[in-house]
Amino acid sequence: MSGTHHKYGPSSLERCWLCPASARLSEGLQDVPGEDACRDEGSRMHEALATGDASALPPEQREAVEWALDYIASIIPEGAEVSREKKLRLVGPGFSILTEGTPDFYAVSVSESTAWLIDYKCGYKEAEEPANNWQLAAYAAMIMQRYAIDKVNAQIVYPRFKKVSMAHTFTDHDGIVHMVEKAVENCEAENAPCVPGEKQCRHCKAGQHGKCPAQKAQFEAEIVKAEAAVNTIPLDDLTNDEMSKFYLDFKPKVDALLKFWESVKNCVRYRIDKDGSCGVLTIGKGAVVREVKDIQEAFRLMEPYLTREEFLGCASVSASKLEKAYAKKRQDAAEAEGGKVLLKTCKMEFESIMGAVVETKTRRGEIEVANG
Repeated sequence: MSGTHHKYGPSSLERCWLCPASARLSEGLQDVPGEDACRDEGSRMHEALATGDASALPPEQREAVEWALDYIASIIPEGAEVSREKKLRLVGPGFSILTEGTPDFYAVSVSESTAWLIDYKCGYKEAEEPANNWQLAAYAAMIMQRYAIDKVNAQIVYPRFKKVSMAHTFTDHDGIVHMVEKAVENCEAENAPCVPGEKQCRHCKAGQHGKCPAQKAQFEAEIVKAEAAVNTIPLDDLTNDEMSKFYLDFKPKVDALLKFWESVKNCVRYRIDKDGSCGVLTIGKGAVVREVKDIQEAFRLMEPYLTREEFLGCASVSASKLEKAYAKKRQDAAEAEGGKVLLKTCKMEFESIMGAVVETKTRRGEIEVANG
């Protein structure tokens, strides 16, 4: 959803609770765009879930969205009032607006004094379970307040995984309001502390823009430790057990530094895109990639010079793209006749047809702790 978000929006409440200074430090800052190719894809899936129309999506995403819509339809009782992406507010003592936001989906049965709340997660990461989820708790209290009902059954739906979280029923409206009120009160305090941590720093705009003093101090301390380790620890002399311990001790620190550095790079890119440059920094020339867009026309043009075998020896085909094209054609044909073919079925058919000519390669995995 576009537009201005509330300073204490439902999705930021846990961050505000864990790091009260983050609200003040992040105020007025924009999200720094990352290099996440899945973001736009997830947004399109979210839009399809909101409208109920997945026809414009590629086969795999379309099937995921349709599965989610079918699941939701199966749990909502007939006659319940359905709302999709409707803005709600949570009002505290003195009629102050503590927070406001837009739930993905909810349905209300006033006669049963019950609502069903659904949050879509269209990425590849799982969220906090509903029972410990500040965002869902805030939405649940908003719904209880708005419709004067007693309970809200909440679930998270993961279309890509075709799975749902455990359900949780929120009933303590007053307790949630008090919890949110306390989080806001802590943030508004003049001496609100800055408390860095993996969870609260993950989506903090202050960290993305390098505005968090505590995070900066933490990373500088880790850099000093890393430099000391590089200069003083003789890696070649370590036993396997010592090397394993050293790796496991330093990996989370190095991962945190790399994540911070990625935020720095994204911030620099953002400023270059906005202002044309960032101090002495600019975007260098990227690698030039040439790609033949029309294979048939390319073959016609090269036919006087290359044999068919020589031309095909220069060409390659993406098995994934070919599989998607096959699946789309099969599903479209089935729908035209009033039927339906699952993506899983299309993939099995593709494997049966193309298995002899598709080579599967496995990339070397990352280092991990051995089982057992």
